[in-house]
Amino acid sequence: MKLQEQVKHAIDFIIGLPSNVKTLLDSVSIASIIATFAAWLPAIATVLSIIWTVIRIYETKTVHACWVRNITGKAMYRLSWRKLTMAIPESLKQSLIKTASGLVAIGAISVSGYGIYQAGEVPPDIQLAMVIGGYYESSNMHIGKPYRDKIGRGPPWAVCNGVTGPEVDPNKYYTKQDCYHLEVKKYQVKRQEARRMLIHYDSYNVYVQASWLDMFWNMGTAKLQGTPTINLANQGKLTQACERMPQWVNGTVNGVRAPLKGLVDRRGSTRKLCAEWGRSGRFY
Repeated sequence: MKLQEQVKHAIDFIIGLPSNVKTLLDSVSIASIIATFAAWLPAIATVLSIIWTVIRIYETKTVHACWVRNITGKAMYRLSWRKLTMAIPESLKQSLIKTASGLVAIGAISVSGYGIYQAGEVPPDIQLAMVIGGYYESSNMHIGKPYRDKIGRGPPWAVCNGVTGPEVDPNKYYTKQDCYHLEVKKYQVKRQEARRMLIHYDSYNVYVQASWLDMFWNMGTAKLQGTPTINLANQGKLTQACERMPQWVNGTVNGVRAPLKGLVDRRGSTRKLCAEWGRSGRFY
C-alpha cells in the first residue's frame, strides 16, 4: 500500500472516531501540549499531540471549505457540503413551496412535481429558478440601478437579480416590471441551453430542472459544457451529478479565483433541490 493511501486510511480512521472519544482526546492533546512546553513530558508527546490537533483542525468546516493539498503537492478541492449545507434556508424553502403550491393549484405542476407547460405562460421550472435567483442574487430586494459586479470578470454591469450582458443599460433605472421581463427573457435563453446540453432535462421534475437552471444562470453555459457534472447527468446518473454541484463554488474577487461562502450556500441548496425534492412522491 502506498504511503499516501496509508495516511488517508489513518486519517479516515481518526475522523470516524465517536465524538465523545474525540472530545476526550482533544482534552488530553491540549493538556499534553501545555505540559510539554513546560518541560513536564518528553518531546515525543508534543509531536503526537500536535499531529492530533492538526487532524482535528483539518476536520473543521473552514478548512473543508478551502483549497488543500495532498501529500504529493498536487492541488485538489475538498468541500464538505454535508457539514456546510445540510438544508435549504427556511425562508427560501417556504418561498419555493409557496410558488410550487400556486403552480399546482393552477395546473402548471402535477402533484408529483412534473411541469405541465401551458402556451403563453412562464414555464414552472423558470418560475422556481427565479425564486432561487432572487434569494441569492439580491436577498429578494429590488435592484433597479445598474452596478458594477465586482465578483464577475470585467467587471460587468449588472442589475435586478444578477442580470448582466449587453441588455443592461448603465444609464437606465429598471422598475420591478422591467426586471421581471428582463429576467424571464434571460431565463428562457438559459432554459433552451440547458435542454440542449442535458439530454434528460425534460424528464426531470420541476425542482431538478430549477436547480439546473440556477446553475446555468449563475455560472454560464460555457463553464458547464463537457464537465463531469454534465456528463454524469447525460449518462442517467442524476443523483451523482447533483452531488457534484457543490464543487462549483469559486468566484473572482479582485481578479483572483477563490471559494465564496455565498456560492457554497447556493450550491448546497441546489444540490438538495436536485438530489431530493420531488423524489418518491414527496412534494418537496
